[in-house]
Amino acid sequence: EMMKAISRLSSLSHLRLQLRGNGGSIIDRTMKSMCTMLRSLIALSHLDLSLERNYNITDVEVIDLMDAIQSLQHLSRLHLNLGACRRVTDVGGQKIGDGVRACTSLIDVVVIV
Repeated sequence: EMMKAISRLSSLSHLRLQLRGNGGSIIDRTMKSMCTMLRSLIALSHLDLSLERNYNITDVEVIDLMDAIQSLQHLSRLHLNLGACRRVTDVGGQKIGDGVRACTSLIDVVVIV
C-alpha cells in the first residue's frame, strides 16, 4: 500500500526510502511494487534508496530496479545502498554499473554493493 500511495505523487522530486533488513516474501513483493512506483515518479530528481541487508534480493530484482531507475529522466542524484545483499552476483553488479552509466543526467552518484 505504501508504494501505491507514493506512486500517486507524480510531481515528487526527492525520495528517501530505507527498506533495510527485511526478509523473505516481504522484500520479494516490495521490490516489484517499488520498481513500478519508481517508474511512475516522472519528476524525481533525487533518489536515496537503502536496501541494505536484504538477503533475498537477487540479480533479477537488481536488473528490474536499475531498469526502473534508468526510466527516471530527471534524476540528478542517486544514492543506492545494496550492502550485504549476498545473492547479488557479478551479473547484478554489472547491471548496476551499466545502469548508472546510462543515466546521463546524474551528477551525484553513490553506490554501495
